[in-house]
Amino acid sequence: NETVSDSVISVYIPEGAHHLDLMFSTPEDPPSVKRARKIQMDNIKKWIAQYATKPEHRVASREL
Repeated sequence: NETVSDSVISVYIPEGAHHLDLMFSTPEDPPSVKRARKIQMDNIKKWIAQYATKPEHRVASREL
């Protein structure tokens, strides 16, 4: 893995093929693809949490 910026990393997948990490998972997925998917999900969750904590992104319950 390589940090590209504060919020973006690149994930090297030696056992992967083009966009294999973005396809549906299967029991045959190699360990490096499973690891890449976990890294991706962890980062997506982090970005959502960071977005949600900003006051300008909160939705008041009366607006729902």
